[in-house]
Amino acid sequence: MAFGAFPTLTQTVMLRAAGDATDAASSLVNATTNLGIAGGALIGSRLLGVVAVPALGWIGAILVAASFLVYLVGVRRVNL
Repeated sequence: MAFGAFPTLTQTVMLRAAGDATDAASSLVNATTNLGIAGGALIGSRLLGVVAVPALGWIGAILVAASFLVYLVGVRRVNL
């Protein structure tokens, strides 16, 4: 339920930031979303043979936290 608004919000933010390049912005949103899904599936399948299934959730949480930190550093650099 919480994920339901994410694609719409992402698309809206990207289109507002795109200016005249709305076609490129739309394709970029779709490409990065699919890349994230494929990357998560690849990492999960590789780790499944090495760690226990419950550990996959913790590894996913660590990756989300790391991504959020990268985002925060990027936002801070843009605002400086």
